[in-house]
Amino acid sequence: MFIRASLAAPDSHQYQLGMGWCYLGLGQQDDARAAFRRARQLGPTDDAVREGLRRAGL
Repeated sequence: MFIRASLAAPDSHQYQLGMGWCYLGLGQQDDARAAFRRARQLGPTDDAVREGLRRAGL
């Protein structure tokens, strides 16, 4: 769902953030890190992005 939404709204950091949390929950650390990094580029002041990066090990 988040992948499809991010294709429709590529400038939305929330969709990247959602993908990051999903990947993290699935144990896909590398994909989670990549999604959180994209979210940080799009929404650098979002605390949830920083927390996601922290939990993903960055």
